[in-house]
Amino acid sequence: MLRHLIRIALGSVLLTTFTSPMTYAAPNPHIRIELRNGRFIDAELRGWNKKECKLQFSPDPGGNGQWVGDLQCLRFDSADTANVAVIASGDEDQVLYRSGRLVNGIIREIKSNRVVMGTPGSTSTSEHSTAELQRVVFGGKVLDVDRREFGTGFTFYTQDDEIQTGASFAKAIRSEEPLLTDQEVNSYLNDIGGRIAQASKRPDLPYRFFVIDGKDMNAFTPGGGNVYVYRGLLEQLGTESELAGVLAHEIGHNVGRHAIRSLTKDALVDILVQSSASLLAHGQKAKDSTDEITSTVGGLLKSKFSRDDEREADFLATYNLYTMGYDPNGMISVFETLKKAETETPDLVQSFFETHPPLDERVSNVSTELRKLVKVNLKQDDPAFEQMKKRLVGLPWSFRHQLLANDTLQVAAMEAAAYAIRLPDSTAKDFTMSGRIRAYGGSGNDIRVVLLNEVDYLNWINGHGGALLYDSGKITISEPKVEFASSGPFYLVLDNRFSTFTPKTVTLKLDLQYHER
Repeated sequence: MLRHLIRIALGSVLLTTFTSPMTYAAPNPHIRIELRNGRFIDAELRGWNKKECKLQFSPDPGGNGQWVGDLQCLRFDSADTANVAVIASGDEDQVLYRSGRLVNGIIREIKSNRVVMGTPGSTSTSEHSTAELQRVVFGGKVLDVDRREFGTGFTFYTQDDEIQTGASFAKAIRSEEPLLTDQEVNSYLNDIGGRIAQASKRPDLPYRFFVIDGKDMNAFTPGGGNVYVYRGLLEQLGTESELAGVLAHEIGHNVGRHAIRSLTKDALVDILVQSSASLLAHGQKAKDSTDEITSTVGGLLKSKFSRDDEREADFLATYNLYTMGYDPNGMISVFETLKKAETETPDLVQSFFETHPPLDERVSNVSTELRKLVKVNLKQDDPAFEQMKKRLVGLPWSFRHQLLANDTLQVAAMEAAAYAIRLPDSTAKDFTMSGRIRAYGGSGNDIRVVLLNEVDYLNWINGHGGALLYDSGKITISEPKVEFASSGPFYLVLDNRFSTFTPKTVTLKLDLQYHER
């Protein structure tokens, strides 16, 4: 079965089509490239563009190279006319020596003077001199993703460090975001996510999948196998293959070790700024210090992965889904949903577009990979997904918390200070403000705390009447708890106008609790 489509124009390449095998006289270092569609190209081998899995050769007028997946065989011996199928295993690649020696594996790289072959399921490789080879046969079931390496490069952190760091991030996330606790939804998510992870290129992480009970349409991973999907995105997905695409993309970031590599880059920048001479010592400190790791949580969650990281995660997700039997077109459907939301509900997708590259680029990248795959009988949906969605939509939203103020300030005698309180937009309801306010200094250590809406505040502060939503009277300590019917804005006034000579120092910590609609 053909798995690939020819992707370059071969018009001016030295190309000959044969209906039956015949000898040819292509002097070394020339080779004969046999394509899966039955065509041949006589060319000079340049090498393999490993990043895109393309074979580069000359003459190649377009300079585009040839997708490795479209190749059937490379013949290095002009006397070699045997039927390829005689030795092709189908599942793996093969190199055949002139001496008759046969080696199976997965081709990782091709140069003009050597072929590098890897062992399936291992990082070990072997090198084979092209001068000794008769041919290279490309297995029909070896995908582009099998020929590439992921998650490599310098880092301070081991896998255990990465797992510990991911756990630290998870603790910080739990303190900032409400997680959905429904067992049925979480079991379904972890079942499908776990199966995708086990079919990925890095199945040995302790993967866990969580739903953040928020309206945002986004998903992210801090690494270490932890993956978070916002309920707002989950409710907008239409099929199980779309959900699988979201999870596979975040799993792809884990396969590429993108989060921990980002931490290493940040540490290196910090080291170089401080002192290049202390590189190794600081590197060990960064590796061992949990405090240093967790101090970057907020920055990491707000920062972007690089464009190359996002491309790699999409690439890995595409093949991860394909090998599981899911239709990777589900990823493109998610992109279309997000593009629509960008116009209709931009506030809910703002965080997504702040942390991901343009959708058109991602559609193009995924579509390029899909053209290499045979999309027959691939799974798009499952009744379990519809059951989960029905359950999710019927669940109440969790209370969310927002820190309004955590501050110390001085209010001069015969003056008042005001805090403007802007509540979440129309997607929220049932607001309750609570906290603690304390005054220091002067007779009675007192202050007056009042809360007003915008119109009443402007009237009241200028000496006119206004309805007070809260009035503490003269107090030393106030613990307000105020419910709001609308989103405001509101003004919290610390009034010291009754004090003729004494300024007051005021500490306040206020929290907002609310539901999302």
